[in-house]
Amino acid sequence: MRIGLIFLFFAFLSAHDFWILPGNFEVEKGDTVSFLLCGGHDFPKSTYVVEDRALGSVTVSSPGGKTFTVKMEKMEKARRGSFVAGKEGTYTIEFSLYRNPRRPPVYVGWSYVISGDMKGFEPPEGMKLAVIPDGEFHPPKAGETLHLKCLYCGEPLSTTLEVFDEKGGHRTITADRDGVALLKLRHPGTYMVKAWHDGLSSSFVFRVEKGK
Repeated sequence: MRIGLIFLFFAFLSAHDFWILPGNFEVEKGDTVSFLLCGGHDFPKSTYVVEDRALGSVTVSSPGGKTFTVKMEKMEKARRGSFVAGKEGTYTIEFSLYRNPRRPPVYVGWSYVISGDMKGFEPPEGMKLAVIPDGEFHPPKAGETLHLKCLYCGEPLSTTLEVFDEKGGHRTITADRDGVALLKLRHPGTYMVKAWHDGLSSSFVFRVEKGK
């Protein structure tokens, strides 16, 4: 019975999407930043809480490169974490999930929070599979085209990416041989881009502001 329940749990884990959702993408220096580790099929609404046995690490990289681990509180349908934005600049939040703690993660993802201004922005470098901005990044606006890059083991990956938005939209875009994909931002709100390759999934969540 126990083996069957464990199998069902990890099958359930594999069938869901997971993402980081900041309470606010832009804060002031000294503010407490709250964020959720979400799961389910109804982005950005979380319908599934990650269990202890699947949760790897949740880390924050602060301006200047210092990285620290955040303890995640278990709620009914998500996990919640927080930290203080003690410096101006950009903070990146990353997570990893595991089927087996002795093996590599099966799901990773990241998002960001800007304190004051966006100086010192560095996308995650240690993730095996990642979708990151291609080139200089600024808070995108509706109507713009966002240039993204998909990397696997640090090398460009040509693949199909899934795009979800807070209005319930779902579409796919293609990363070319250089790993570059172009995403037309149709409206403001929160977006998630998901990649998957060789048994590993990866999510990137960002906020789109109103255009002119």
